[in-house]
Amino acid sequence: MEPEAQPEIAPSEETPTPAKFTWTRKRAALLAGGLLVMILFSLVMCLLAVRLVSGALKKPSATLTTTLTETVTGAVEETPTPESTGEGAVSETPGRYTRMAMTLTAEAGGGEENPTIPPGTPRPAMTITPGSLTPGTPGTPALITPMRSATATFYIRYFPTNTPFIFRTYTRVPTRTITRTPTTTLTRTVTATPTQTVTPTVTHTGAVNNGTPTPTSTATATPTVTSTPTPTVTRTPLADRIAFSADDNADGWLDLLIMPPDGSSSSVIVRKGSDSLMNDWSPDGQWLLFESRRGDPPTTQLYLVRSDGTYERLLANLPPGENTQASFSPSGNWIVFRNENAGQADLYAVRFDGLGSAVKLTDDAANDRQPDWSPDGSKIVFASNRDGQPDLYTLDVIPILSGGAVTPPTRLTNNLVEETNPHFSPVNSSVLIFAGFDPTAATPNWEIYLGTILGPGSGIAAMNLSNSLGADMEPAWSPNGARIVFTSNRDSVEMEIFTMNADGSLPAVIPNAKTREFRPNWLY
Repeated sequence: MEPEAQPEIAPSEETPTPAKFTWTRKRAALLAGGLLVMILFSLVMCLLAVRLVSGALKKPSATLTTTLTETVTGAVEETPTPESTGEGAVSETPGRYTRMAMTLTAEAGGGEENPTIPPGTPRPAMTITPGSLTPGTPGTPALITPMRSATATFYIRYFPTNTPFIFRTYTRVPTRTITRTPTTTLTRTVTATPTQTVTPTVTHTGAVNNGTPTPTSTATATPTVTSTPTPTVTRTPLADRIAFSADDNADGWLDLLIMPPDGSSSSVIVRKGSDSLMNDWSPDGQWLLFESRRGDPPTTQLYLVRSDGTYERLLANLPPGENTQASFSPSGNWIVFRNENAGQADLYAVRFDGLGSAVKLTDDAANDRQPDWSPDGSKIVFASNRDGQPDLYTLDVIPILSGGAVTPPTRLTNNLVEETNPHFSPVNSSVLIFAGFDPTAATPNWEIYLGTILGPGSGIAAMNLSNSLGADMEPAWSPNGARIVFTSNRDSVEMEIFTMNADGSLPAVIPNAKTREFRPNWLY
């Protein structure tokens, strides 16, 4: 008999299985699942690492700080600190880098695929099917920890470059000014001239001899002139120049200028914020003597300046008060001038080299003014009103300069004519020129006169040289005595500079563009 068939029983979870079989299945499942999870996790981590590094390399945020310390002998020590942002652009400045620090900061971000995601934002978590990777509540996402920012700092040492150091050397060379003085050749020539008779036509203004004034008259005199052998000095010729004062730049002040006798050009020697009035040339033509009102409180004093405008200085050893109207002696060793102090105007002399004190030549309550040396240097001529009427006087100065007492001067003129600006002829101590105002003339005006000294106590014989309707004033000789320079307004309302021959012929204006011209003084 066949055995009775047994009904099939559906396997259930409560159905026990053999222990060995059950262990093998579970072990295999766990091993496979764990391996799969590790592989996936590794892949995800690698992917994230690759994206992080790629993003950091593509969009780095780097700060490059360099410190340059350079010490160069003879140069200025510099410590520049350049900064830049980028992938390490370094400025290769010649010199020595002692240290360079480079800092790179990279953050995880969206990269090129998602540029709108800012760095530092965690990526979305991946959803894992329940039971496929890790046990847990079905549907719970497994969060991925976001990447943190990575910072790397590199320190690089630069060794000295091959660029040579630059040495800066400053050498100061002192400026030296060399002044060459022209050579003056002294040639003494003794000329003996026999007795000669001169017959000039002389117009007397007032009395010839000192006495009672007589009416103006015309007389013919025939004086006998006996010349004594006199040594003469021949100098090396200098440029023919006239120094004068004028308003050169229309600023209202008188400047000191030099020009040739034809007026073709002129040069400014002194320009200040005050008037500079010409007085005299030094005999060698190297110095100009002028007066100017300066200081606080302002006073008029005498100044010296070279003919090229350099080495301007105050004349030394001047007495208190205002000092003006100066003249060089023929030797150039002495300067005679007018001093006004406490209402009294006297004449003084001072050495050009600044040695010794000023020597007083006159002492009178009157107004002594405008002195000038005789060509032999033995006397001076000047104008004064000490006898009531402005007249001309001469004074022997050698005894006074030698330490003697002040002596009374000799009166040359005694008439109604007001005389001023006397100058001895440079070649004859008996002849002089001056400006005079004759109130008895038909048309009273200032004129230029030529005077001849007749002898001790005999006065002078004078002749009008200019005879114009303008005011002719401030005459001065040319050094050879052949011509005369003076100022006049005969052709304009302002004073201009004119020249004429010593006999009054051929008067002519010196053309130039200057205004208000005064005090011309001629030098060869």
